Amino acid sequence: MTNEEFQKKMEFIIEQQAQFVVSQEMAGERMTRIENAVGRLENVVGRLATASLERIENLEEKMSALVDSQIRTDESLKALAESQAQTDERLNIFINVVERYISRDNNGSSQNRSED
Repeated sequence: MTNEEFQKKMEFIIEQQAQFVVSQEMAGERMTRIENAVGRLENVVGRLATASLERIENLEEKMSALVDSQIRTDESLKALAESQAQTDERLNIFINVVERYISRDNNGSSQNRSED
């Protein structure tokens, strides 16, 4: 190998080494940008997770309040149905009394007419 060939090989190696260094620097810069992006994503995901948990807790509270309200409504409807049944019973008793009174009055009126 001549001195000139040796020199060319050295220049080639040095040029390759320089390109490698530049590539490494670019890769390092890309890695830094990726790390920053991942950090931002972690923050966003963390905020979303926190917000989601808060919304879930809020939803659980509302669902619990809704269940309690439904239970109270069911109890009110049951009490209303019982009251309605009592009213029906009392109304039936009243209707029977009125019917007996009318029936008795009609019987008495027809007897009074026949006596006249």
